[in-house]
Amino acid sequence: MNRPLHALLTLALAVTLGSCADHGPTAPLASSPLKLGLGDTVHLSRTDLFLRFDRVVAESRCPMGALCIQAGEAIVEVTTSDRRGTATFQLHLTGMEGESESSAPPVSSLGHRFRLFRLDPYPRIQRTSSSLHSRR
Repeated sequence: MNRPLHALLTLALAVTLGSCADHGPTAPLASSPLKLGLGDTVHLSRTDLFLRFDRVVAESRCPMGALCIQAGEAIVEVTTSDRRGTATFQLHLTGMEGESESSAPPVSSLGHRFRLFRLDPYPRIQRTSSSLHSRR
C-alpha cells in the first residue's frame, strides 16, 4: 500500500462508569468523540479502561474526486484493556463518516461499546503530472 500513513481516527464511545483511577493520558467520558493517532493509547476518565489505536487493517474507501460504484470500507484494529484483561477487535467504516450504525456498526469490548466515526486522511486521487515529449 503506497498511501500515506493514516494518522487519526475518531471513535464514539458508550462507556459504563467505572473506577476513577488516573493513569496516563485521559480521554473525556464516553458518548463524546475521541480522537486517537496511530499507536496512541488513552485512559478513559472515570473508568479503568485503556484504548489503543493499533493499525489500519484495510482502506478501500472511494477516493475524493473519483466516481465509484461502491463507497468502500476502512477497517481499523484497536485494543482495549482493563483489570479484567485485554481484547483486540476491528472497527469498520463505510464511506467518509460513520453517521449511522449501518455505516459504522458498534462493537462491544470489555463491557463498553465503540464505533468508528472517521478515519483521516480520507483517500484522494493521486494525480501525477506527466509530460508529452515529441520529436519533429
